[in-house]
Amino acid sequence: MFEHLNHAQHEDEALVAELQRNTTANIRHEREHERFAVSAKIDALPANLSDQTAGCPGRTVDVSAGGCMSVFEAPLHVGDVYRLQIHGQNTMPELFARCLRVRMLRPGAFEAGFVFLTSVDLSVFEQLPDATPCPIPKTRAG
Repeated sequence: MFEHLNHAQHEDEALVAELQRNTTANIRHEREHERFAVSAKIDALPANLSDQTAGCPGRTVDVSAGGCMSVFEAPLHVGDVYRLQIHGQNTMPELFARCLRVRMLRPGAFEAGFVFLTSVDLSVFEQLPDATPCPIPKTRAG
């Protein structure tokens, strides 16, 4: 009779355990690709092409072959897929990425972490006019 309550409690406990593992140190440790500091203008647009919502402007902080971290003027939605447009690079293929996390840095500045749906060749970022790629150690303090 109360089996559904036990099941819901187990799901809640699993979610809490997953959130507890989602620390800055664990995220950096589990990264598959080396990250590079790159500052470039970026727009996050809805991946659904029938959604004509205006994009959210921002700037990349770092990139890797598997994802990027950027700062935006408004919060994005965790779990949503976005089409990322990098300014100044006409040869860049469209980047589709899932937003993994968002945190407010201050009013009007929100950090968002993305995982690309396909791997990206980082050489395209080196061609950006204002890009200065440099390796970021995995042990960098958050």
